[in-house]
Amino acid sequence: LMKIALLTCLAFLIALPALAQTPLVKWKVDPTKSEILFAGKNAGHEFTGKFGTWTADITFDPDNLAASAVRVDISTGSAVTGNNAYDGTLPSSIWFDSKTFPQAVFSASRFKEIKPGSYEASGSLKLKGVAQSVMVPFTVIFNGNDATMTGEFTLNRLNFGVGTASDPTGDWVSKDVQISVKVQAKRIE
Repeated sequence: LMKIALLTCLAFLIALPALAQTPLVKWKVDPTKSEILFAGKNAGHEFTGKFGTWTADITFDPDNLAASAVRVDISTGSAVTGNNAYDGTLPSSIWFDSKTFPQAVFSASRFKEIKPGSYEASGSLKLKGVAQSVMVPFTVIFNGNDATMTGEFTLNRLNFGVGTASDPTGDWVSKDVQISVKVQAKRIE
């Protein structure tokens, strides 16, 4: 009887860490309802564009922000604006240098709730071989197993060496580029 009690106690102690862990909440992005957009000015004229190819690995739980994490891999060569002159230049070595740096990567594992439904993600964006700290404010609306996330933030393209050879002062193309993200996702775990 003593051995059974000891074995039961030992089994409980071994299982305790697993019982204490909250399962991670993972999300699968619907690419047909999601987008990463960018906007700025060229010669005083506003332009908008989007990245057509990207993937996201998202673990996010508002009740467990400490275990939340996101990684977004963006194909720099998939950037399009609809303007042939811009689109022909974007993948060049002067701008994204997509041949040498085919992927931009955003990753974050620090999240802060600002108010219910509104958060900040603190992470890193690696673009054109340069990694910079980035803070992304965003909102999330949950509807059962579906979630819609929207966020906007501004980047200085010069910090990543984008366009520094052809327009280092921002006289033609705005230094600040607005990034807008919309993600529609379904809970998978």
